[in-house]
Amino acid sequence: MLIRLNLRLGLLVPVLALAPACGGGANAANPATPTSSVITSGGDKLECPAPIGSVPREDCSAVADDFGALSVAESLKLAGSGRDADARIEAIRAAAALANVLKEQRVSLCELYDKCKVTTADHAARDQVLSSSMRALIDLWNKRRFSGADAVVRFRESVRALDQKVNGDVAGAPGPAKSLAAAQAFAQVEGAGLSFKVDGSAIVVTAAGAGSRVALRTRPEALPLASGHHYRLKVTGAYAPAAPAIIAPGDELTVRLKFHADKEGDLYAALRSLEDPDAGESTTTWHVNAGEKGAREATLTADPASSGFYLGVGMKGAGGVDLDDVEILRAGKTIAAGRAEIDVEPGVKSDCLVIGAGAIGGQKSWRCKAGAGDRVLIGQPESHLFLTLRGPLGDRAVLRTLSLDGGRSVDATVSDDAELVVGLVGPGAATIRAIETTELPQ
Repeated sequence: MLIRLNLRLGLLVPVLALAPACGGGANAANPATPTSSVITSGGDKLECPAPIGSVPREDCSAVADDFGALSVAESLKLAGSGRDADARIEAIRAAAALANVLKEQRVSLCELYDKCKVTTADHAARDQVLSSSMRALIDLWNKRRFSGADAVVRFRESVRALDQKVNGDVAGAPGPAKSLAAAQAFAQVEGAGLSFKVDGSAIVVTAAGAGSRVALRTRPEALPLASGHHYRLKVTGAYAPAAPAIIAPGDELTVRLKFHADKEGDLYAALRSLEDPDAGESTTTWHVNAGEKGAREATLTADPASSGFYLGVGMKGAGGVDLDDVEILRAGKTIAAGRAEIDVEPGVKSDCLVIGAGAIGGQKSWRCKAGAGDRVLIGQPESHLFLTLRGPLGDRAVLRTLSLDGGRSVDATVSDDAELVVGLVGPGAATIRAIETTELPQ
């Protein structure tokens, strides 16, 4: 039986279906007969020399269609454009590359089988490896969460493990992790508004006032990063902004808003995070018609493994939209809102025009353009910590976060004189305890 499994290879939208040959392996009653779902419909037989004998022919075109192929063009558009998107882009490409390898190997197996160059037992055994690997890849993608750098790294390593299973690349396994105490690995970077304290092997950094500041950088003699090598650097410790975040990891939230659409389009509300602002796992979209006016409500959940959450609202399509009374509720109580009634609303940012005539609610509303990018942001943290893998040609990977619980990671291939820097934006305090380095295969 041909089983077609659809997966979304993209952060928000479906691309191309993967269809693994789920009938691979030997038939229990006759181990020598392939049980593939792509036996030719006409019942053609192959008359092969002994010991293969007479066996059903496989349709290699159907095999290629059954295993499918991944197109990542749309996915890469949604992966972000900043340097911090490098890891997500590499992970998406790795999944697509593995899917293509599985397809190529399965088609090659079919062609050899139809030329009587592979025994039915060998065919069944290899088909089982390729089919189960394709199913595992689909399952891995369907369960992926790209909401944080650690999640992207785990996904990439799972894809690499599947690759090793198929191709036997044992040498491509990650190297052993090496850990250094913060006081040994980092040098302090003096700057306005920064103060430091060494607490045993940890370094405590406090930032006062607005602005972005680099506070620590790795010592090259303690943590050399060889040019051309791929590293994952994981920092453990704690971070606390001067003002606590409005939304906490794991929060179950209700989002309400009022709207008036100019033209047909897709109105959306997305729960973003500093760690992965382009992720679409917690997004609700409503299709609205030209001239439609009303209210919408959605339930969104903050990923427990991420941090630095805020709400983004926007419109995709040809026309604009008027917005008003955008509210975030937790347990039935409003914790943040944007109403466009005053020039500066606490915790609210918008590039929309404020209008009075025709306001949806109250005396004023927002008139927002459609297109890429959120038009109203609510609850975006003013302070955060950042980890940057920096080289002579610029930043190779950046992670912004409000938490170091469980550690936070960045990974990239480095060039000469690369270093990891730790910085703070806005007022807050960070305790950096240790850094763990793992060399990853290319």
